[in-house]
Amino acid sequence: MSPNTTSECWEVLTDILGGITPLWALRVIADRRVSANETGVKTKVFNKQEALTGFIDPKAILLFISAFAAAIPNAVVNSFSTIIVLVMGFSTTKTRELKSVGDALQIIALLISGTITLNVPNSRLPTATAANILCTTAAACIAYLRHVR
Repeated sequence: MSPNTTSECWEVLTDILGGITPLWALRVIADRRVSANETGVKTKVFNKQEALTGFIDPKAILLFISAFAAAIPNAVVNSFSTIIVLVMGFSTTKTRELKSVGDALQIIALLISGTITLNVPNSRLPTATAANILCTTAAACIAYLRHVR
């Protein structure tokens, strides 16, 4: 992206969402096909016993705590990194470029961690822990490191 190129935020958002829409449509079509065959595992009946089990199950509680704890630094990195970089004195274009690199790394990390957890037995917890450490480290760097040009 050249420094002279300017695009409105809504244009970028429209381009991204427009590219994702056909993929989403394929997923909806596949979901409707499974629903029509009644071969899915979805149930429409609320089971109170399952809900109670979820509240007292140690694994479910630890998973909730882990997801909640990961959301705190992740919110800082994803939501406020653009504002922080912009306040540091970078142009809007440079800020978008820096943010897009971070977003690309996030997508790559998700693909790698998903591949690991699908192919390596008992790797979900170590993979999630590594991701949480990376996210917390990134949030700490954004919050506490001084800007160096």
